[in-house]
Amino acid sequence: MSIELIGAGLPRTGTLTQKVALEQLGLGSCYHWVDVLADLDSQVPLWNRALDGEAVWEEVFAGRGASADWPGGYFYRELMDFYPDAKVLLSVREPESWERSFRSTIVDMCYGESLIRLLSSARREIDPRWRSYLALVDRMFWASRARSPPAIPRRS
Repeated sequence: MSIELIGAGLPRTGTLTQKVALEQLGLGSCYHWVDVLADLDSQVPLWNRALDGEAVWEEVFAGRGASADWPGGYFYRELMDFYPDAKVLLSVREPESWERSFRSTIVDMCYGESLIRLLSSARREIDPRWRSYLALVDRMFWASRARSPPAIPRRS
């Protein structure tokens, strides 16, 4: 099986719903950020290798028919080159709604003054896998090496 559809949208743009819909439409298993969370031991190192420039696509997407959400969406250009026959699905969302959603999930987990950030920070101290995961999130969304990190406007 080869990737037939590449999701190119940002996280928080309905990508979990897309995953379910694509699987129901018969594209096979669809790779999504939840797959990273489900297997931190193997997925985090793979995506770090991808960020380092290694083409890990056959390893990541083995047995998959589609990709939605990040980290795949972060690499949509590379995936388009690697899977030239695949269709590309760009998911979008109204900017203010997207910003609220992104801030209340990803930003708050990493930097917020919230219970989720406190729990995440506590887990980081006792779970090296979670520490590696948070480093991947930081690298992908905010590191200077990131290609196009989402712009997060400051609250007034």
